[in-house]
Amino acid sequence: MLEFLDDDNYRRVNMHIVELLDDNINAALFLSELINRHNYHMNREELIDMDDTLWFFYTTDKCFERLRLSRKKQESVIKLLIEKDFIRVKITGLPARKHFSVNDTAVLEAYILLTSRKQVCRKDACQSVQKVQSRHYIKKNNIKEREDANASTPHPSPKKDRTKAVQNTPPKKSYGIYKKVRLTDEELERLRKDLTTPVVEDYIQRVDDQIATKKTAYTDHNRVIRNWHRRDEKKKLERLNPIATGGNSKYIERIAPLTPEEQQERKEWQEAHKKTQEQAINH
Repeated sequence: MLEFLDDDNYRRVNMHIVELLDDNINAALFLSELINRHNYHMNREELIDMDDTLWFFYTTDKCFERLRLSRKKQESVIKLLIEKDFIRVKITGLPARKHFSVNDTAVLEAYILLTSRKQVCRKDACQSVQKVQSRHYIKKNNIKEREDANASTPHPSPKKDRTKAVQNTPPKKSYGIYKKVRLTDEELERLRKDLTTPVVEDYIQRVDDQIATKKTAYTDHNRVIRNWHRRDEKKKLERLNPIATGGNSKYIERIAPLTPEEQQERKEWQEAHKKTQEQAINH
């Protein structure tokens, strides 16, 4: 049942030959087959002696049958093997047949040369490894010497310097109902001076509620209070003086009606603006 898998249907390739032929599998397979055929005919005393060289015939069809190499592939590998002087080819006899002769001396010399090159490369690789190891050993010793020198020489630690810097910064205190707003005494004093105390207390409570209810994280509460105040002042200016700020007065009044105080302030601003325009026209 499995006769097609017997030993006669396998072809062995010598890996040394593959290496000699620069990993050309077809050429290595063909040369291995020629060496096998040479030994086969030699054991049967069928080698032909011509010009002090032993020859044997091997046809293209037989090669295709045994190796499945096409005529074109056979010509390519034969050309390569002839260039390396591993084989010789002659067409002779009646009928004319292609005869081969294996130059075992050239094959052996090439193998010895390849082996010597490997030994040289292996030696160079060992020397390179030793150099790298010695370089790492010297570097390791230099690092150890520097570490010992640094350990013997006292010097300030960066962590200690950062600790001193933190200690020099003024402490922050908590404000608001939930104690979420953190300000230094200097920041609180400047806010009260710039925005007045009632305004500051109102913004502190608003920021405190924002942090406590919405879990919002702020890094600088002083800057948050000032930004909120600047934003509210801009909105107030848009409500009172929509013409100057480019806003839509009807839209603003629709979403947030003006208080009586804001209406009076807008009326005074409109009268002052009208007088300014009349003076500009008269001049």
